[in-house]
This record gives sequence, structure tokens and C-alpha cells, in this order.
Amino acid sequence: MIKQAIIVSAIVALASTSAYAADTTKSKDLLDKINITPFGEIRAQVVASDAAGVDTNITSSDTKIGVKADAIAGIAKVFGELSMDVDVNGNGDDDITTRYGYVGVSVPVYGALSIGKQVSIQEAFVDKADIFYNGGNAGVQKMSAKLTNTVKYENTIGRIKVGGLIQATDDASNEEVDKLQLGAEFMDVGVAYAKDNVTDDTYYGVGASRQFGKFLVAGSLSVLKPKSGTQTKGFEIAAGYDMTTDLTLKAGFSDTDAVSDDGVITGGTEYKLGYSAVAFSTIDYDRDAEDWTARTGLSITF
Repeated sequence: MIKQAIIVSAIVALASTSAYAADTTKSKDLLDKINITPFGEIRAQVVASDAAGVDTNITSSDTKIGVKADAIAGIAKVFGELSMDVDVNGNGDDDITTRYGYVGVSVPVYGALSIGKQVSIQEAFVDKADIFYNGGNAGVQKMSAKLTNTVKYENTIGRIKVGGLIQATDDASNEEVDKLQLGAEFMDVGVAYAKDNVTDDTYYGVGASRQFGKFLVAGSLSVLKPKSGTQTKGFEIAAGYDMTTDLTLKAGFSDTDAVSDDGVITGGTEYKLGYSAVAFSTIDYDRDAEDWTARTGLSITF
């Protein structure tokens, strides 16, 4: 009953907030105030590696398209997103998949509440060293970045950001919340706790990022404590330097305390081609396998 109670409470909160906002607005037609913003990214790269049995190939990743919508209703804002991941080199099977899809209501002071398929709390509060185009990010211990069937709450109180998320999937045999995430951030330093009630795995993490003029430094430390088996600790550090307004150099290292893991060293360059295009190149060196993987490509956003 816990799961049903939480879901019903979230729906009631959304509905009641929307109704209150509609009553306080002077507009006779809320639709007149809806803002629709299309967005997307096309990204493709050439991937080469000296690993045994791996051929040079051309791939697309993080290619996406979608729309965001928002509308002012009195003191509240109604918002939502519908977006898709697109495999432009696909063979026709699952080339287009749901990326995010959610609706929500935000009210000043009280924060924002949304339901649907949304980004994990751990992504924003802990995974701050994920700064490369298709490289690095091999050490952080976290749940999936995209979580379905969720209720999410976010708010900013002064300089403190807080967030919470629950996932409740259609599983009649499980009356509990399937996944729980809580996070907080102050001055670019975030912490998060997550619990998977299905597998009984627990996650802890801290992440930080800060821009010092032309320098960017970021890092994270995370722990996965499974119900059974060995606890895994992972960390990542990354840095960037703006050589010019268009050229940025980046470097990073990620590792875990697993016996067979000696970490991954990552380097990269990014060059802006006008307002919306970036040419990038990254290289990962796996210290365990002693092989490298290089990616060179182009990203265009709109």
C-alpha cells in the first residue's frame, strides 16, 4: 500500500496545485501562455582502438530530439518534456527510444514536483566529473541515468539545492517503493543517497565541480554496497582548461577498488565551430587491458 499511497499523493498534489494556479490566473485560456521549445543534438564519431578484435567503426551516440513545454498559471508554472534517443546508424530495430517524458508543476518557495521518466538524482548531485564527449566516466557507482515510473521533487532554498526521487514500477508483488534517491548540494558540492529496494543495493556519493577562470576541476567519490558480495568504491577526477574561447583541453582519471581494475586515463579536446557545433576528440587508455580507444567526431545542437 505504500507505493499506491505515494503515487496517489503525488497525483493529488499535481492536480491540486494546477487547479489552484488555474483559479488564481486572470487568463481565460491557459493554452495562450504555453511555450513550446524544440531541442536536439546530432552526434557522430569515428571510433578506433588497438584492442584485439575491434575494428574502426562509425557510430552515433547521444543523438536526441525532443520538445519542452511550460506555461504560467497564476503563481505556478506547469512544465514537461517529451524526448527521444535516436540511433542514426541503426538497422531499423529500436532505433528510436524514449529518452525522457514527464509533466510537473513548480511553485515558488515550495519547489517542483513531476512524474514520468526522468533523470536520476545521482546524475546532478554526484556525477560531476562526466565532462567528456563519449569518454571517461568509468568509476562512478550509480543507478541508471534514466529512470521510468518516477515521482521527483526539486527545490532551491537559498544556496542549497535539494532533490528526491522514487521509482514505483508495475510490480504487484512489491508493495514498497522500488528505488529511492535523495540529494543535496551547497556551493557546487553535492551528496546523494540511493536505495534499490528490489535488489537491496545501497549507494552513497559525493561530487563537486568548480570553475576557476579558465580552469574547471571536478570529481566524485561513490560507494555501492550490495546486499551480498563485495562493496565497491569508485572515484573520478577531471579537469579542463580553456586555451581560447573556442578550444578546450580536458583530462581525467577514473578507478574503482575492484581487484582487477587499475583505472582509465582519459584525455580530450573540444573546438567550437560557431554557436551550436563542437568538434571533439577523446581517448581512453585502459590500464588493465593496456589498450586505448579513440573517438573523433562532431556534435551539433539546436
